[in-house]
Amino acid sequence: MRKITKETAEEIAKLAGREVLTDDNGNIMLKGQRFVMMGIKYFPYGLGGKNSLRPVLYQLGERMGEEFFKHYSELAGDKSRAIEMVFGMMVYQGFGTFEITDEGEDKITIRFHNSFEVASYKANNNEDSDTPVCHLTRGFLGGVYSTYFGKRTSVEETACAATGKQDYCEFEVKIPKE
Repeated sequence: MRKITKETAEEIAKLAGREVLTDDNGNIMLKGQRFVMMGIKYFPYGLGGKNSLRPVLYQLGERMGEEFFKHYSELAGDKSRAIEMVFGMMVYQGFGTFEITDEGEDKITIRFHNSFEVASYKANNNEDSDTPVCHLTRGFLGGVYSTYFGKRTSVEETACAATGKQDYCEFEVKIPKE
């Protein structure tokens, strides 16, 4: 039996000129929660193309958005403040940065800069995409706003930096009427 330990990770880190981020049990802990780290190159756009995992990424994002919103609603005690905290956590975790550019009764428009999904797409493809690629983020926004409004919203990525037409992504969250 061969055991791979932190010492092995330290050897690899030294060769790569980086630090070891894990504890002795192989955990990356931040504020009491365990994280895993994955380079942009290895996000799913390097695995089978831009649309092969679209529904999986959307559903994963949607679940994450629901859980994040519930957690921050409890902490904030205020739904509007919870939205701001969720976006702040997304920035903190490296998703990119966000601007809510329009908040209407039936639609919310969100502009997203420096998308990690676009970075992954570009790291794995030598050409611009002909369709939006930010499926995890789209699902995340759907989960956040569906939980916020207590009814299913739909989210469309109307502009994506992966297409090369602009340097940001934009999402429209459509809020259903009562």
